[in-house]
Parts: sequence; structure tokens; C-alpha cells
Amino acid sequence: MKIKVFAFQKGFFASWDLPTNQMEPEIQDWLAKNPRIKVDELKHDLVQVIWSPPQLVVSIYYSDADE
Repeated sequence: MKIKVFAFQKGFFASWDLPTNQMEPEIQDWLAKNPRIKVDELKHDLVQVIWSPPQLVVSIYYSDADE
């Protein structure tokens, strides 16, 4: 099994809104470039700490479709 991780965050002094409008196209683009994979699991985590803006981490666990 392999993993691909996407992390989305803005700068510290920027708005605290996460760039959700950029997330979907970036993930779709990666999936389109890798048509021969089988997604086994998809996870997302929101990382929030007091000294930095929130960060969204999307992890895709996948394997080759031929396996």
C-alpha cells in the first residue's frame, strides 16, 4: 500500500479560511494522472494548534489496480 498526502494551509497572517476551492481540483488532477490505482482508504484531518493557522491534511491510501 502507498500513500499520497495533500496539505492545505494559508500563511499565518492570512485569513483563517482554508483554501477549500483549491483542494478538490488538486486532488482530482492527481487522481486523473494516476488512473491505474485503487483507492483503499481516504482520510482527512484538521490540524489546529495555537501558534499557527489551521491546516487540512488529506491522505489517500492506495495500491496498484493490478495487485
